[in-house]
Amino acid sequence: MLGKKLGSAQDRICWIILLFSLLILLLPVNFKLKITPPVATALLLPLRGLNSLKMTVASLGAENRRLAQLAAQLALENARLKSSPPSQGTAPAAALKLIPAPVIARDLGTLKRFLTVSRGATCGVRIGSVALAPQGVVGKVIAVSAHQALVQTIFEPDFRVAVLNSRTRELAMARPGQENLLNLDYVSPDADYQPGDTIITSGLGGIFPKGLNIGTVKTVQNKPDALFKPVSVQPFVNITRLEQVFILAIPAESLPEGWLENLKPAEIRIPE
Repeated sequence: MLGKKLGSAQDRICWIILLFSLLILLLPVNFKLKITPPVATALLLPLRGLNSLKMTVASLGAENRRLAQLAAQLALENARLKSSPPSQGTAPAAALKLIPAPVIARDLGTLKRFLTVSRGATCGVRIGSVALAPQGVVGKVIAVSAHQALVQTIFEPDFRVAVLNSRTRELAMARPGQENLLNLDYVSPDADYQPGDTIITSGLGGIFPKGLNIGTVKTVQNKPDALFKPVSVQPFVNITRLEQVFILAIPAESLPEGWLENLKPAEIRIPE
């Protein structure tokens, strides 16, 4: 009870300093002149230590955010290099804008289907923008206000993304599965999928640039009589641990570049 009345740790330290100061005032003058400097230094040391610790934590937090954005930028550049032929003179991914967006809310049912982030239209976020983490794809923006946006993640039941096996170049469609996994649809029975294969975005659909990391193949079931081969994928991103995502804002002048050709508006529709 006494500790609560005295307040926080800093308040208690201040009370101790005050009591020592009052005691020093009662000492003889010559004695006070001798002991005051070392006592003052010793008493102020905890406060200086706390202040130094706060500054260190703030500095490390800022450095961590900078490194996370750099890692996301490098992931984009890696996707561009994997997807663009060496002879193709596409602009580097560094020209694209990544908007750091802190996660401020989640769906209450699963905590992983939807994320609300504190960046909106005033920062350049728009419907259809891709949400990334340094490890890979998080989802896409489906609603935007002036200062916030709603992200549909890869675990939302309606989420679909066209993907590619980076080793064999086999196409498939990824959707949410059970136990925090993704299932691949339309995998032919003779398709070559092996556990450990890296799955990336294929660039089909006009939302996700080609080459972004999705996950690795976890299980492959060989069923010769099945119409499609069951394949499950372990996503690279742990949605439940995300505190910040990066929204990919693509300037209009970047659309003509070869790597982002799939993001241009469709002019011809494929017959159903």
